[in-house]
Amino acid sequence: MKRGIVDRHEDVSGQSGTGSVAEFAVAIDGRTVVFWETGHSFFPSLEAAIKTHGHQGKTSFIILDEDHGVNHCIECHEDPKHPSCPNHDFGCPGCLATIGDKE
Repeated sequence: MKRGIVDRHEDVSGQSGTGSVAEFAVAIDGRTVVFWETGHSFFPSLEAAIKTHGHQGKTSFIILDEDHGVNHCIECHEDPKHPSCPNHDFGCPGCLATIGDKE
């Protein structure tokens, strides 16, 4: 999962202003949802959302982070006690993502 913000540099429509105007999330399969103050919009991909709302570069979709899903961090697994590694505050993101699957 990726999360991000929609940052409008120029308000083409004259309705939503500039700056951070929305948030978005991209699922592992690419489906994207944009969360506006007044509702949300679904798209088959981030590229489709950008094509619709990017206004030829006048609005940017900025990815803030990426969830590592079930990918395991090698650095986290170097110590058998599984401490946090320098890359993650709470241990391996892959292990944390699959905790619910083990119950």
